[in-house]
Amino acid sequence: MLPSEGRAVGTVVDFYFKPETNYVDAFCVRTRLHGDLALPATGISSISKDAITIPNAQVLLKALPPFPKGENLLSHKVTGERGADLGTVGDVLIGFRPPVLWIAGFEVTKGRHSNKVLDADDVMEYREDGLVIQEQAARSLR
Repeated sequence: MLPSEGRAVGTVVDFYFKPETNYVDAFCVRTRLHGDLALPATGISSISKDAITIPNAQVLLKALPPFPKGENLLSHKVTGERGADLGTVGDVLIGFRPPVLWIAGFEVTKGRHSNKVLDADDVMEYREDGLVIQEQAARSLR
């Protein structure tokens, strides 16, 4: 949202993150005219329930970050460091404290059981097919 112009510039469709730090580098914003653009975390003025506010359209970049996308985490297997299957990632929780965005946690689902929240700091490794978490955190998900 551009408050000075009172209009939306696009829709956030994903985010780019650094697996080794859980830092969210940018949101992927889909626009009608320019396709997907990157909105760096440092370009965000505020985040509310219904909108992300930016100072001007110039903070949107054509160059997309060279990091994995958050959508790739959805449905990933969650495994304890000893190999126990703990469920799958159902949703990703993002934290924001201007100007920093980070992966704060994951909603983990297993079968028909209720969803549980995993703190992102408990992730030991991001693999192509899933997340490996500390054994102590694994016990809390069982």
